[in-house]
Amino acid sequence: MKTPNPKNREIWMLFLYLNVLPFLALHEESPPGLITGLLRILSHPGILVSDYFGIGGTGAALLNAYLIGIIGWALLWKFVPRLQGEHIAAWCTMVGFAFFGKNLLNTLPILFGCYLFSFLSKRHFSELV
Repeated sequence: MKTPNPKNREIWMLFLYLNVLPFLALHEESPPGLITGLLRILSHPGILVSDYFGIGGTGAALLNAYLIGIIGWALLWKFVPRLQGEHIAAWCTMVGFAFFGKNLLNTLPILFGCYLFSFLSKRHFSELV
């Protein structure tokens, strides 16, 4: 019998943890309230100390953290061959900053810029992210 790949176990533990957030968001607010709050978060300037709980509500802040967490999880899944402590800490940092200052509109351009730089400099994307 093969031993399970440690990456698979750890990455799925992060995924399970992450998937609690949308259920908590739906518990806090109705779907129309979530969308309204998320749009308020996305339209906010997003300076570093922006309390997304106050701007969009608890449910929208949880949904924003979920969306940022899914992006980080996908990057870990695609580019990290074996999860280590620093990868999990970086992912937790991404999710944490999604509660005050980071959203999709100010995260995706940075990731796209890293991808573009890796393409133009012929370096692997995982070296830069």
